Parts: sequence; C-alpha cells; structure tokens
Amino acid sequence: MSRVIEAYCPDGDLSAFLGNLYNSQQKSSRQIGSELGVSPDTVRNWMEQFGLSRRELGDATIGERNRQKALERLHSVFGDNPKEALDRLTNQEDMTDRQIAQRTNYSNSTIYDWKKRLGVLNIREKRGGPR
Repeated sequence: MSRVIEAYCPDGDLSAFLGNLYNSQQKSSRQIGSELGVSPDTVRNWMEQFGLSRRELGDATIGERNRQKALERLHSVFGDNPKEALDRLTNQEDMTDRQIAQRTNYSNSTIYDWKKRLGVLNIREKRGGPR
C-alpha cells in the first residue's frame, strides 16, 4: 500500500475507504485516483478486487451537485410533478420530444433523458410499438 493511501486510510481498510469516496461522496474513479496519486484504472481494479459495485456511466459523470442542478431545472420547467407534466405533454397533447424541447428551450436529448429517468413512456411504447 502506498504512503498516500496510508495517509488517507491509516486503518488499512481500503475497501471501506474506497466505498465511502465512491458511493457516499459520489466521487468518480478519476477523482479518487487524482486524490490518491494513482490512475483511474488502478482505482477501478481495486474496486473490482474488493467487490465494490460501480455506478452507471451517466450517474458517475453527473455527480451530486450537477444532479441537484438538473433536478432544480426539471422542476423549474415542469413544476412540482415533472413526470406528470412530461406524461401529459407526451401522451395527452401528443407532443414529440422535439416539440417539448422547442417549447422549453432544452435539447431533444435532454428531454429524452428526463423522460427516460422519470419512466415516461409514449402511449405507443406502452403498447409495444415504436416511439
């Protein structure tokens, strides 16, 4: 174990230490590696060695602060119940992602991402058809 790791993790429990940084503090393997003076690949190898599960790529790159900002944006655009608002626009008003994006001044991909994260499906998707 390197001196840097010993300085951060004096009890030697690297598994708990990495789990705290990665899961509790929502740091990426790149951020952890930078703090410890090792490569992100080394951090990922340690995590695999200790059986620590990794987040989805999108979750790992967003980070907690950005996730909170995205949630605030979502609520500022769609109100207190963004899932209901997106479902209404998609299925009752029969708007496409592009039309919702134009109305809200966000990109198609942002609208698609919000709908995916909230579990909003088009009626056609609910019936098993194409989007």
